[in-house]
Amino acid sequence: MKETRDNAENKHIRASRFSRRQFFQRVGIGLGGSVLAGLSLASACKSATAGGTTTETGTTPPATPTATSAPPSTPSTAPPSSAAETATATTTSTPPAATPSTSAYVYTPPETTPPLIKVPDSDCTIATDRLYSLEHVWVKSISSDLAVIGITSTMVKILYEPFSLSMLKIGDKIVRDDGFGVIEGYKTMAVLISPVSGTVVDVNKILEEQGRMYGPLALIIFEPYKGGWMLVVRLDRPDDLKSLMTPESYLERLGKA
Repeated sequence: MKETRDNAENKHIRASRFSRRQFFQRVGIGLGGSVLAGLSLASACKSATAGGTTTETGTTPPATPTATSAPPSTPSTAPPSSAAETATATTTSTPPAATPSTSAYVYTPPETTPPLIKVPDSDCTIATDRLYSLEHVWVKSISSDLAVIGITSTMVKILYEPFSLSMLKIGDKIVRDDGFGVIEGYKTMAVLISPVSGTVVDVNKILEEQGRMYGPLALIIFEPYKGGWMLVVRLDRPDDLKSLMTPESYLERLGKA
């Protein structure tokens, strides 16, 4: 457990061109272990346990306090003591350099829960306004070349109350069929496999912070299709979306698992 937890604490998972086998080996997870077994357990939703977590029910996770920054102090503007000093001040002073933006895009999740399909005989759900991969990752298009990604309530159930998360950072390249993060729950740990290629332009900073603290990832547990989003990606190939499953196809796939 310590070894996998150490791997989950890596703060910068850079996605180069790796095969899935190479990526699992790179984070120290052997094939045939609980991770791959867990990813195939789509039927986990079919046996909801007493007291289990129900996702997207409108439960609001604890509010995260917002840090308030003190305004910068105003520099002294005393006038020069002579005309010569005035000339010098005029010719040598330069305006301060603009502070570069830390994000090329700022994503605001919707305030309301999207329409959901209930997975029969379970407490899992499927949002109808996005697409899905075999690895239980959802992708929602927000413009012609931007998409937001996260994990499904089925993956939440497989992991069982996820508590640790590390992801790619803003500016990192994300590669289709390679890992974009590592998430750990009380039942298993999983490498998150990207269904698309592109560049990360925004990350869910609340999840980043929670993921470093080894506490319940409340937004993922309670709002996997809303506040639990993970990354926003500027797509290299928007056609990647054509290979993903519709909500109905994903539901059918869960039924066959």
